[in-house]
Amino acid sequence: MYYHPYPYNPYVSPAYYYPSSNLVPPNFVPVHYNSYYQHGHEIRTPEMYPPIDTQELHKSAQIFQKLIRQTDLIVKKIISSDKFARDLMESAQKSDQKKVDQLILSTGITIKHKVTFSPDGINIKLHNGDNDGDCCTLVIALRW
Repeated sequence: MYYHPYPYNPYVSPAYYYPSSNLVPPNFVPVHYNSYYQHGHEIRTPEMYPPIDTQELHKSAQIFQKLIRQTDLIVKKIISSDKFARDLMESAQKSDQKKVDQLILSTGITIKHKVTFSPDGINIKLHNGDNDGDCCTLVIALRW
């Protein structure tokens, strides 16, 4: 008979360990471990998370509000001017990218934008770009 110096084979790990109770704490993290060398399970402590700082979130929300105002300019122009809407659709159908960009700029927007169009509609992607921290993008997807 072969003698093994360890009571258990250290190279074979048992299955995942889950607590025996039906109530699993919200901070429980199942850990794959070898019972011969490790004991118990790992609990996440509050120190593992960085402190909450809402300053960046507030800044992004303020910048996004600017994008919404720019979006409002485009949408109002499409709603209020049938000629503008017709010119925009005709230019897109002719795949005249320069004319479409020129029409979008004529609405009064002042930020970076990228316009793509298809037979189904138009997508206008507004991006705050290099100014204001480069955090936000807003996509306007309109069907026609």
